Amino acid sequence: MEKSWAFLFAGEYNINVFKNLTSRNAYVLYHGVICLAAFILLVGLFVMLKMGQDTKEELKQGLLIRAQNAALFVNPNHIRAMQGNESDLLLPEYIQLKEKLIALREINPDVRFIYIMGYNGEHLFFYVDSEDPTSEDYSPPGQEYPEASAEELIGYFSNDSYVIGPTEDRWGGWVSAMAPIIDTTTGTRVGVVGVDLSADDYEGQLIFVRGTIIAISILIASLIFVLGLYLRKSMQHIYALNQKNEKLESTKGELEKIQKLVQLGKWRWTPLSAFVSFDDTMHEITGVPKDKKVTYPYFQSILLPEDRNALDDALAKANADGKDEFTVVYHLTRQTDNALVTIKSSCTIERSGSDGVTAVSGTAQELECSV
Repeated sequence: MEKSWAFLFAGEYNINVFKNLTSRNAYVLYHGVICLAAFILLVGLFVMLKMGQDTKEELKQGLLIRAQNAALFVNPNHIRAMQGNESDLLLPEYIQLKEKLIALREINPDVRFIYIMGYNGEHLFFYVDSEDPTSEDYSPPGQEYPEASAEELIGYFSNDSYVIGPTEDRWGGWVSAMAPIIDTTTGTRVGVVGVDLSADDYEGQLIFVRGTIIAISILIASLIFVLGLYLRKSMQHIYALNQKNEKLESTKGELEKIQKLVQLGKWRWTPLSAFVSFDDTMHEITGVPKDKKVTYPYFQSILLPEDRNALDDALAKANADGKDEFTVVYHLTRQTDNALVTIKSSCTIERSGSDGVTAVSGTAQELECSV
C-alpha cells in the first residue's frame, strides 16, 4: 500500500505537465510539418528557376561586355587593310591583331575562341582568330562560316552587340557574344569581334547554381521532415503517458475512497526530531487537533499505559531480527470523545548506514472503537 502511494505521488508531477495533449495534436503537427517541407521545396524550385534565369543573363551579359571591350582594342584601319584571304598572313596589321587576340584569350581562360569576322556578300568569314596556326581549330584568313544562322546575320547587319546560343557548328556547341567594330570617322561597321564560351561550361555553371539551390532546399525540407517525425513520435509518447496518468489518477481516487472507508491513516516518526507527522485521517482516528505538533512522547501519552512501549518493543524486535517491516496493535484514547480505539499499524523502517534508523512510517487502521 505504501509503495502504491509513493508511485502515485512521484508520477503525478511529471505526467500532469502533458495532461492537455491529445493524439490529434500529434496528427495536426505532423501534417503541418509535411506542408512546411513541401512549401520549402516549392520555394526552392521557384528560386532555382529564378536564379537559373538570372545566372543565364549574368553569363551572357558578362560575355557581351568582354566582346565589346575587345572591339575597342581593334583599329578599324587594320581591318580595312586586310583582304580576307591568306595573303593577309604577311601583313603587319594581321600579325598585330593576332597577337592582341591571343593576349585577350590568355587573360580570359574560360573563353574558348576570340575572333574577328566580316561579310563577303554570301557568308560571314574569319579575318583573324586567337588560335595557334598549328591547332586543328585554327581558322585562316578568309575561311567562310556558312553555319551562321539568320539571327546571327541579322545581328551582324544591325550594328548592335548581341549574344546567341547555345548553338552548334563544326567546332562544337557555343554561346557567342558579338560586338561590332565601328569606324568612328564614318560611323560604318568594318567587322565584328566574336567571343565564344563553351556550351558545356555555360550549362555547367547553370547546373551548379540550380543544383546548389535545390540541394539546400531538399536538405532543409528533409531536416524539417525528420523533425516532424521526431515531434510526432514524441507527442504520441506524451499522449500515451497522459493516458496512463488518467488511469493512475483513477486508481488514486479509488484508493482514497478505500482509505476513507477503512479509516486508513498514515503517520511518520523521525527519531532525531522526535516529531510524528499525521495525515488528516490519522488526526480523525486519534482526535488530535490538526494544528497541533505531535511529538513522540505526546503520541505515547494518548496510548493506554500498557501499550506505550508497544511501538518501541516491536521496532527493537524488528531490528534484532534484521527486518524492515513489522506490524503492531495498540490502543489509545481518542482526544475528541475519549473513545477507546484499537489500531493496527503496518510499519516500515528506514535506515541510513551508520546512522541506523532514520525514520519509521506506517498506516493506522481502526479495528474497534468503544465509547
